Amino acid sequence: MNNGWIKLHRKILKWEWFDDPNTCHFFQYCKLRANFEDNKWRGIVIEKGSFISSLSKMAKETGLTIQQVRTSIKKLKSTHELTSETTNRYTVIAVTNYELYQQDNTPPNNQTTNKQQTDNKRITTDKNNKKDSSLEESEELKKEKKKKILSTLPEEAWTATDSLIAVLKDNNAPLKNIDGRARRTWAEHIDKLNRIDGVDYEKINAGIEYIGKHYGEKYLPLILSAAKLREKWCNLHVYITKD
Repeated sequence: MNNGWIKLHRKILKWEWFDDPNTCHFFQYCKLRANFEDNKWRGIVIEKGSFISSLSKMAKETGLTIQQVRTSIKKLKSTHELTSETTNRYTVIAVTNYELYQQDNTPPNNQTTNKQQTDNKRITTDKNNKKDSSLEESEELKKEKKKKILSTLPEEAWTATDSLIAVLKDNNAPLKNIDGRARRTWAEHIDKLNRIDGVDYEKINAGIEYIGKHYGEKYLPLILSAAKLREKWCNLHVYITKD
């Protein structure tokens, strides 16, 4: 449990949950708790990258409340960072793409001798090349993961995205050119508004319709993208419920 190490890339600074202290802390905890090889527990195989625990134990070990643990798990599952299975006795947490965080369990040896220096320069170069190759592979895996997420966006997200774009164009909103990549980004924000924020598509579509009818009115929040729709949803919803 206390042996070994994990890799932590600086790209975590751009990770979408990095500024969410509870979720970020909990995910690092999961990576540290995960088995680096398959293990058995009471006749159950706990696979590499997984660990068995309970909500109360995870709360105690992380310093979070049980509700904060539940919320963190929900968020991390929504972005495919981990999976979980819960029974009446325990919870199994599995870190997705565990190999990205730990390719082996042997830290580099920095002790050299004068005789080894020349060879070590060559070895270091080889290791750097392998490391660069590893990062490239990691990038490819991340791209594949991104494609998988995009391909699984629900049809409702795309429909709501197209409705919002149409509504804004009908009202001559100052939109930038919306190409295929931008449309996918809009759909991702719509999906998060539903999946993470808990707003059902019926309400989302009603909100878009409301924007179309009241666009330009002083009291209406200025919404020129799906990101702004998600950001200002609470304000928009207040005006919708008042009408």
